[in-house]
Formats: sequence, structure tokens, C-alpha cells
Amino acid sequence: VNTNMENVNMETKNVFIATLPRSGSTLIGMILGAHSQVYHAGESAYWSKLNVKAVKCCCGVIGCHTLISISNIISNFPVEIESINTACGMIDVMDEPTKIRHKLSHSSVIVDRHMFNLKIQQCCAGIEKVVEAARVVSGKNVIVENSKYILIANDLLKNSREWKIIVLTRDPIGIALSSKRAGIRKGIPRPIGEKINLFASFARRAAKLIQQENVLHLRYEDLCRNTPKALENMCYFLKIPVEKNMLSFKKNKGHLLMGNHMMHDSNEEIREDLEWRFALSHEEKLLFTKQNILLAYRSIGYDLNQGL
Repeated sequence: VNTNMENVNMETKNVFIATLPRSGSTLIGMILGAHSQVYHAGESAYWSKLNVKAVKCCCGVIGCHTLISISNIISNFPVEIESINTACGMIDVMDEPTKIRHKLSHSSVIVDRHMFNLKIQQCCAGIEKVVEAARVVSGKNVIVENSKYILIANDLLKNSREWKIIVLTRDPIGIALSSKRAGIRKGIPRPIGEKINLFASFARRAAKLIQQENVLHLRYEDLCRNTPKALENMCYFLKIPVEKNMLSFKKNKGHLLMGNHMMHDSNEEIREDLEWRFALSHEEKLLFTKQNILLAYRSIGYDLNQGL
């Protein structure tokens, strides 16, 4: 573990994955994290929600030295770090006001626009502190942050030229099925009808974001159908060489405070999930023929009528 700032290459990059949950961001993070120059830092909101010393790192160790070293650095910035969780909770409430949340969900509060803007600014400052600490501890040049929210990505991009944004999109019908199944596993209802406005809003925001500099639009479907080409595009965007071990992304799982089930198996197959074609009802599929979501996704290159 490197804790000497002088040994870190000054030509560094911060990468933020902007997407919706269940779109493949964990997969992207793990693939990039397998690169010799990259550290995958995961979602920064968890630093204020979990006891680092008691959590099992994705490396398999409870009390992981790498995570504790990062935690020791960012503990000097409690307001900024807590604001990450708070800002994410505010966005959740704005985007999905009726959603039933599980115990590790972000703090959900509703406040006025002024307070929201302040918390977003503090959140971005907190994420900056996390990636700086991860860079110092890991000694890696490229730090990947995976908090997902496009509203946060916009502010990071606006306030600093050090950030590059990967906008990861996926056909929302596949996301809907994955979300529904996750709700069943957690015992929390996830009606697909309540997700339609969220999907449409995300697509409209993504369409604007991908027009900006330092932003790469990556489709989950393209990653699955032509993985080598997708890796080549990502590495070119980040100005790092393609490495073969990126396709062996589960041999060294890195050090992540929190991750989903993908982190805990050895399956490295990258395959497009098309189970929605037979696992969703006719009525559920019809929800994706509404004009607002059809137009929104058409603006980012998806024809949702295809295959329905």
C-alpha cells in the first residue's frame, strides 16, 4: 500500500460511471479495475453507512488494510463524506418518491432546491476526497467511482476537468426485470410501472450528457456483443493501453467496500441477458410502448418497439 503522495503520477484521471442500477456498472468497474493502472473504488456513499473494520472486503478479508487506510484518510472530512449519502438519498426521493427502500438505501429526505444544490456540491467534494484517498493508498493513476447518478456526474464535470464520464446505458426492459427480481429477493415490491418515469428521465439526461466533452457513451448491449471492441473504446477514451487481464476480471477482485453478487463468484462470461422476452407479462411489456419512454430512449439510440 502506497501512502506517499509524492510517488503518485501527477497525470491522473477520475472516472465516474453514470448509469441506472442493474445496467452493468459493477461489470464495467471490475473490468477496468483489472487494469494495472486502474483502481475501482465502487460507490462512495457506503463509506458513511458501513463499519469498514467489520465489513468483508471483496478481496475476502474482514478488516481489509486497503479499505481501512482509505477510511483513515477520508475520516478527516466527515461533512463531505456524509453528504454523498444524503445527496444520493435526495435524488432517490426526487426520481422515485413512492419507492420502498431497503435498510442500506441512501438516507431519504426532501428539502428545498437551495439545500439540494448545497448537498450536491458537498457530495461532489466528498467524492473528490474518496478518489484522492484511493489514489494515494492504491498508487494507481486512474480511479473509477461508481455512484451512478447523472446529476452528480454533471456537477463533477462542470466543476473539474479532471473527470471523465462513462455513460452506461441498457435497454430498460432488461433493467426492469432485474429490478423486479431483486425486489423479490429482498422482499420489497418493485412494480415495473413505477419505474417508467425514472427510465424516461434517465434517458433524457443521458442524451444531454453524452453531447459534452470528456464523456463516453457505452451501451451494455455492445459490451456483451463485442467485448474486445468495447474494451478498446474505453481504454482509448481513458488513454490507457488495453490489457489482456481485463477479461480475467475476477482473478483479482480488488478492494471494494460494497458490491453485488457478481463480486462473489468466478464466472467471467459476459453475456447479454434477454430473459425479459419470456419472463415479463404482455401487460408489463406494453408499459414500454408509452410515448415518453419510446422518445427518450430513441434519443440515445434504442428502439424499444423492436422485439416487443
